[in-house]
Amino acid sequence: MKIQFVLLADSYKCNGHCIAGKIIPSNKWIRPVNTDINTGLSDRQISYEDGSLPKLLDIIEIDVLRAYPLDHQTENYIINENETWIKIGEYPITTLDLLVDKNISFLQYTENSSTKMNTRINTSFVQQNINNSLLFVKIPKAEVSVIFKDPENDPYRKDTILKFNLLNKLYEIPIKYKNNPYANINIYPIDKAFYATISLALDYYDYCYLVIAGLIL
Repeated sequence: MKIQFVLLADSYKCNGHCIAGKIIPSNKWIRPVNTDINTGLSDRQISYEDGSLPKLLDIIEIDVLRAYPLDHQTENYIINENETWIKIGEYPITTLDLLVDKNISFLQYTENSSTKMNTRINTSFVQQNINNSLLFVKIPKAEVSVIFKDPENDPYRKDTILKFNLLNKLYEIPIKYKNNPYANINIYPIDKAFYATISLALDYYDYCYLVIAGLIL
């Protein structure tokens, strides 16, 4: 089955890609996946015929074999690995508001971790109450913190955190977007409205954690 979608997320998953976007014209989410849900998609699996890789806002046509929902990640579809991905065009940035999710869904149920605010949800609650895992939101302003991940100040172990307020709630969510522009240890204010894709990951020690899977600044 051929599906066309706007690419809104490309995050890290086991050295591969976790891709997601919105189907045209229904605006429903899709996350193309392997049969092995624990591995990300490889460069080869997502590349175009000329060898280039998709980027956010590309309109892409792919061939999928079947839906493959897993827990709250109901947006999953198994890709046909024998078919090359095709770029149809690019979605205009001027009409991105049309893709923003009006219902913030799982964001209202977040809680604090030991180090970050509103960054996770208890897995038991997710299993009983949540049946989606992707949101595309517009954020009025934010702050990005790039900090050392451990007390050794190892320069190769950093955390990049997006701190923002949405509907009077403060969030601190790690950025896992593959083309994240924030690399050096610093604090970066974002003083204008921008767009982000938030993904709710699978269970990790009794919690499902939020990640920023795409940024359109």
